[in-house]
Amino acid sequence: MTRQWVKEELKKDYLKAAVEMVINYSKRKKEYILYAAISVFVVSAIAFITYSRFKKATELAYEKVGFAELFLKSGDMDRSIELADQVLAVHPRGIPAGYANYFKAESLYKKKQYEAAAKSYVAAFDILRKVKDIGPMLLASAANSYESFGQYKDAIVYYKKLLDDYSEHFLAVEARMGLARCFELSGDNQSAINIYRNVISLNSPSLYKSIAEHKLRSFGEPVVSQQSQAQSPSIPAPQSQGINNPNIPSAVQTNPIQK
Repeated sequence: MTRQWVKEELKKDYLKAAVEMVINYSKRKKEYILYAAISVFVVSAIAFITYSRFKKATELAYEKVGFAELFLKSGDMDRSIELADQVLAVHPRGIPAGYANYFKAESLYKKKQYEAAAKSYVAAFDILRKVKDIGPMLLASAANSYESFGQYKDAIVYYKKLLDDYSEHFLAVEARMGLARCFELSGDNQSAINIYRNVISLNSPSLYKSIAEHKLRSFGEPVVSQQSQAQSPSIPAPQSQGINNPNIPSAVQTNPIQK
């Protein structure tokens, strides 16, 4: 009996049986299977179309950002702002939005719309803060814009943030000078004096030390002799990015991003 069962089992084709079972099931459930297949196809098609459109929209956004930069450089600030706004309407976040905010801010600054410029610089910073050297430049530009608008408390906030987040960056010395100016303009002369002394005590470029010494003398404060430093070769003032302030010597002013 056992041998007969073994022989019968050996004669069975399990692969064939499995295929037959699938076919029979498919015949019974063909409507459901067809619906499932159509659903998968539709979802895949929608995903592909959505991705393609998003990719094209992103490429178009980068293209518009490029034109916004060109219009900015050519002096057509209104057109630059218009293109930046078009990008932001479609891509409120992401790298294109970061640069759109940046070029919009630069254009607004040149139009002397300092408060709006400051807000756009901050919006750009929120997106581009991790991009090398752009973060501190945007903070400095935001602080400088608020300073130019006369909102010294806001300017102090962003100058301090630059010093807290990027204390070793070459713009840190400009942030200290900006802080001192804002404290002075807001009536806090003692804080300004303390910062000017700090600039002199640190290994700051000679230009900033000279400005700080001049400011201390204007307050009637004694200045520590810097004769030994004057005999040594002066350290050239670093060039900043995106800082435009009539209170800062032109020798330390330059313009924006280098991609």
